[in-house]
Amino acid sequence: MFPSSSSQTSLYGPLGFSDVSFGSQQFSSQSLSDSSLAASERNPQDEFKHNIHVVQQHLARIQGLARSVLSGIEHAYQPGTNPIQTATEAESLKQMLHELAEFLKQTGVGALPLLDPASPLAALPTEEKLLEDTTKSIEAEYVKHQRMQESAATVVNLLTALDQSLRK
Repeated sequence: MFPSSSSQTSLYGPLGFSDVSFGSQQFSSQSLSDSSLAASERNPQDEFKHNIHVVQQHLARIQGLARSVLSGIEHAYQPGTNPIQTATEAESLKQMLHELAEFLKQTGVGALPLLDPASPLAALPTEEKLLEDTTKSIEAEYVKHQRMQESAATVVNLLTALDQSLRK
């Protein structure tokens, strides 16, 4: 279900690409390390770069499918539009998004922001901005956790008081 090396021929022919299967999809990506190395001998940084490359390819396919679904929805009442095809594409899109989310979780790539590789570098956030955003996020989670603990303590106190009054 998730990316794995395959001995099948690459979609792009014998260009030194290694095949990666992603659910029912086949992706090809250029090997970042010597293709004769086993997966366990690869450098973790190379594996991470490879995973990012796979995610970028998958995102491009998702974007194309999403555009197709959107077009099918926008032109639903025009002649020549097949609602069954649009529904099938929408279901495929849901499945691809689910597979992508699982892949991101398993590989650790999901911890990074997904930036468009075609965008200029000026759009990249600074380290200070990332640190500030992370700090705000952690503080918000801490406050949320504190509120949950306080609410749980209140419920326990109410239930304890109710239990004691019923026993008398």
